[in-house]
Amino acid sequence: MNVTDYRNDSQYRCDLVVFFLGLHRLRRDYTYNCENRIMGVVSGGPLVVSKSSMSMPALLLLLAVAVAVAAPALAVPLPRESSPAPRSPLDLLDDRTRVLAPDMADPLPPARIRSSKRASRVAVRADANGDPYRLPSSLIPLVYQVELTPDFNSFTFQGSALIIVNCVEDTYKIVLHAKELDFDSTEFYIVDDRNAYFPIGDISSVKSWTLDKVHDFLTIELNMLLTKGNRYRFIFAYTGKLNDDLDGFYRSSYKTADGETRWLATTQFEETGARRAFPCWDEPSFKARFYIIIDHDQTRSAVSNMPIVSSQLQDTGLIQVQFDGTLPISTYLVAFIVSDFGSVTNCEGNFTLYARKELLEGGHFSQVIGQRALQLLAEYNGIDYMLPKEDQAAIPDFAAGAMENWGLVTYREEYLIEQDSQTIRIAEYMMTTICHELGHQWTGDLVTLDWWSHTWLNEGFADYFENYICDLIKPEWHLRDKGVVYDHQQAMENDVIASQHAMSSPVSTPAEDSSKFDRISYSKGGAVIRMWEYMLGVDVLKAGMHRYLSVHMFKNTQPADLFGAIDFEVKKAKALPEGVSFGQIASTWTEQPGVPVVSAVRDYDKKTLTLSQQRFFYATPNPPSLLNQRWFIPVTIAEQSSADWTDAALKPTTWMRPDDKQVVQPLNSAANEWVLVNPKEIGYYRVNYDTKNWNMLAQALTSNPSSIPSASRSQLLNDALALARGNQLDYSVALPFLNFLKMEHEVAPWQTATASLNFLRSKLAGTGAWNSFLSVVRKLTQQPYDFVGYGGAPDHETRYLRYYVVSYACYAGNEDCISQANNRLKSWLADSNTKLDSDTAAVSWCYGLRGADGSSNFAGLKAKWMATTDPDTRATLVSYLACGKSNDLTSLLTETVSSNSKVTQEDVVALWKAVLNRPEQVPTLLKFAQDNYKQVDAYFSASGANGGAVKLLVNCIEAITSTDAFNDARRWVENNYKGQTDSYNALQTAFLSAYEQLDWYRKHYQTVADWLSRNA
Repeated sequence: MNVTDYRNDSQYRCDLVVFFLGLHRLRRDYTYNCENRIMGVVSGGPLVVSKSSMSMPALLLLLAVAVAVAAPALAVPLPRESSPAPRSPLDLLDDRTRVLAPDMADPLPPARIRSSKRASRVAVRADANGDPYRLPSSLIPLVYQVELTPDFNSFTFQGSALIIVNCVEDTYKIVLHAKELDFDSTEFYIVDDRNAYFPIGDISSVKSWTLDKVHDFLTIELNMLLTKGNRYRFIFAYTGKLNDDLDGFYRSSYKTADGETRWLATTQFEETGARRAFPCWDEPSFKARFYIIIDHDQTRSAVSNMPIVSSQLQDTGLIQVQFDGTLPISTYLVAFIVSDFGSVTNCEGNFTLYARKELLEGGHFSQVIGQRALQLLAEYNGIDYMLPKEDQAAIPDFAAGAMENWGLVTYREEYLIEQDSQTIRIAEYMMTTICHELGHQWTGDLVTLDWWSHTWLNEGFADYFENYICDLIKPEWHLRDKGVVYDHQQAMENDVIASQHAMSSPVSTPAEDSSKFDRISYSKGGAVIRMWEYMLGVDVLKAGMHRYLSVHMFKNTQPADLFGAIDFEVKKAKALPEGVSFGQIASTWTEQPGVPVVSAVRDYDKKTLTLSQQRFFYATPNPPSLLNQRWFIPVTIAEQSSADWTDAALKPTTWMRPDDKQVVQPLNSAANEWVLVNPKEIGYYRVNYDTKNWNMLAQALTSNPSSIPSASRSQLLNDALALARGNQLDYSVALPFLNFLKMEHEVAPWQTATASLNFLRSKLAGTGAWNSFLSVVRKLTQQPYDFVGYGGAPDHETRYLRYYVVSYACYAGNEDCISQANNRLKSWLADSNTKLDSDTAAVSWCYGLRGADGSSNFAGLKAKWMATTDPDTRATLVSYLACGKSNDLTSLLTETVSSNSKVTQEDVVALWKAVLNRPEQVPTLLKFAQDNYKQVDAYFSASGANGGAVKLLVNCIEAITSTDAFNDARRWVENNYKGQTDSYNALQTAFLSAYEQLDWYRKHYQTVADWLSRNA
């Protein structure tokens, strides 16, 4: 009988409930009424047993436990954490992070990565080696029953938990996780295998009861020994807070059409949020079964990982909902929602969307995509979806993009529900997010990493699936090509940092834990797995995944488990060269950080290609020995006269091994024909050619771009400009790779171009080459702009292309683009019911301030900013005001710090940060700061916040792009701050930072400026 059949079998259910009560040995003597679903013993929880089947000893036992649980409470609240001191609005300037201005097309999809989700997470151990952040393993949880009663008046909840544990080592201590929970020590009991129970509140039983707030450990020291081989049931009673941190068991809200606020409670437990809802072993390796019970008022309903098995109105007026028990899962995958949401369910009744009722009509797309994705994922992995249902829920307040809770996936509303104002970019991201989270139902939920050191085991495969599966659903959207940009290329961009961690790397501290939810675990993980697919063949990878999931289902794994499963299939298929295992190859990518660059130098007379490798950096690393890292690199070569771009032709032509100093590969190409290594960027590495081959590739792109596929056009542009930035290729060779954009009508190359142009923009704004840069960009975007137009509703890919092309066309000063933006913003300001095209609305709001009516449009937008009280709307509008013409922006900056200013200090700082996000506007902000530094100080010091002008000047100085501006600013500081020790020192530190940032200017500016001047 397989797992699915067993789960549906009545004997399984009987076995489970008997096990839950810990009464296996009574099974031969007593008949349990499995139809009535024995749920266990917790405070307030039902215990349904057939009366005719219970002996007196068993009844006495159950009665005793029930009486104990119902004993009068004597609360022993644990101290709570104090609130942090309020911060000055000026402190926001200490964060030097620059974000992309909202009108500029972003080469990346919205952030799915959770690393910035919250700052309060506590990491746990890297191994059971005495690390103080990890729990001891003397007690292993097997089953939880958790009952929760949320109170939406006080934003608190009552909780009780029964946990069955197996004792694997003799111990006098119970150590588990709990955070921000107030326990009643007289309501904590243990029931052992002899069915003896005793309250820990009894002074004779307990030695101490403490909560370590640093590690979130609840430690109960006993005067009696818990003995190896026995099972125990721990029973807790406690209260908790429905926090507003978007973590743990938290509160969320939305407003109805008539302005009424509606509250709901939901969960976000990854990585360490479960401990805020119930005491638990909150580490992924402690898998257990969970039985959830929710008591809620009659205006709401509850949903959890598993289906409802009973719903009953209680004497209290609350409805008690009991959910079926889960399969073994980690605590971070448990989920429940208490809300007044509506729902839409498919015909089979096993796929449901939950959202606020007025949004349900927008859920059709996600329902269709979700069901198809589940089907394709089951086919890929060769394992059916394990649960009886899958739910998707749209949460109004949600920090992460989505969360893969097994059987109940939660999302931000905009990533699950189609809306009228939705951009094409968000529509596409909706689909990839759904495929990503449903991919986790196998890799992450069914089989789970053993510890966060290997986060890529979960997130890398989900990232791979989001492109692979969605491409099967919508091949016309070319999602695998786009994935090359926002996974592969962006991972390489992050992997150049000398201190970057490997895909697998130990974590212990909170910062290390948080750091693993980043582009290395997500994007690099997905890119490396994509490389394995082409390296082995997709059928071999599928077979390996099937073996991995089949052998390790319901368990926790390390990379070696994955490598072993894939290697078994590799050997069967003879998919790799003799003498090397898949694990040997894979570990060079997972166990060390960085991205290699392969040098590919041709001997045109001998018709050979000499390959060598080293780690790629933008600057010489410290220590330089980091350059000596080596990988097993699969190399595929496409030659001009015989290029075959089909997947079947992309298996490795040759291999570079870590101990190879160089590899010489014969070629068939004539001296006037190009060679392309790593076609479609299937391998996770960059390629640097000799100058002649680079020039032939650039010429091929310019004369006949369709002769090279979209993914490789994107790759060549990305590699060339990255290598130039890293001082390994002259910019005079790299910049001609921009020229093919004049005829480019596919999205992926423009995604890459956007990232490349954004970098050049950040370096050239405010320099003498700025106008030439804008002129070149106008030429690059003119024909694509004519193709996509400013508005209208063409096909999906044209809309997506418009998103990229229009933003840079307007930015560069395309007259029609500016005029369109001007007129549309003018119409919207006259009547806010005017609908703007969702894909170009941001461009209209920004560049409508640069057109013929720019100043009046600026005044209208400023008036809306001043009038609105909604913080989100204020934040949006201020980001567009930063687009204004220099004189309009200067007037606003001056007005906001005047003695009769009508905006808050938070608004002033938000405006400054919005301007700092636009490099071309920084000179305006710097001049304002220099002209008004005394007024700025007076404005902030009136409320006790000192040093406003210096903080603003520091940010402006650090954003300087040219040596002329640098020298001018230094002279001004010498004249105005010399002698003011603290302020002067802070500004000198900023100049040191600016000088380092000017390294690119000193090395490359003249070459770039000359090329731009020739091509303007």
